[in-house]
Amino acid sequence: MSEHSSEKGWALFDLDQTIVPWDLQVLFCNFVIQKEGWRRVLLIPFFLLLPLAKVLGSEVMKRVFMGFSWGMEREKLLAWGREFAEFVHETLPYPEVVAEIERHRREGNTLVLVSASPEVYVSHIGKLLGFDHVFGTVVEVGERLTWFPPFPLGNNKSVNKVVRLHDELGLSGVLPNSEGYSDSKADLPMLEMCEKVVAVHPEGIFAEKAEANHWRVLTPEKPWKNRTQFALDCLKMMLGCYRPKK
Repeated sequence: MSEHSSEKGWALFDLDQTIVPWDLQVLFCNFVIQKEGWRRVLLIPFFLLLPLAKVLGSEVMKRVFMGFSWGMEREKLLAWGREFAEFVHETLPYPEVVAEIERHRREGNTLVLVSASPEVYVSHIGKLLGFDHVFGTVVEVGERLTWFPPFPLGNNKSVNKVVRLHDELGLSGVLPNSEGYSDSKADLPMLEMCEKVVAVHPEGIFAEKAEANHWRVLTPEKPWKNRTQFALDCLKMMLGCYRPKK
């Protein structure tokens, strides 16, 4: 059981492709490069290492990808994180998932946002959406962001989300009156803490798991028609050429 009690219950939410349709780290890259186009060249190491992604792992690749922000002053990074968060909040969330957030708030449940995206903007998105607790990947930022920046608490993904919830909130085991939301099998360790699970656009093994366990499924409208368009849009984001509709 949890050492940290909630009077009503708990609602644990993933963010990327759960509350919003995109991988926000890629969209934030688009946001930054549209302001400073020269930063496109800083993604060359990422593209060169992309064929080795499975060997290097998600944390290494994420740290390499963050090279697009290399040398950015701390205050500018934080300011752009706030501006980006406001754009995301105003234009991107799936209405059906936002309705779930609002329902849990009305019911008095404790809302927890747990994302693998950097806290530089996740913390602001969480506040704007009204979450009680917000956790993202902590990126060490000095006066300027270094290349291959350290993640002091690791990549906030998979089992690391459970570790963070335990360390920060004292949560463990299956939480009473709890519901978890995610689009990915990577979140299964976190979802195992919940009595109920809602799968958002589940695919592959995650879809099979959802069907086998009779999980509720949400399929809000996506801003792309197929995988090819999704891949092309992500590439445009990395090049700073994507223009999201407001």
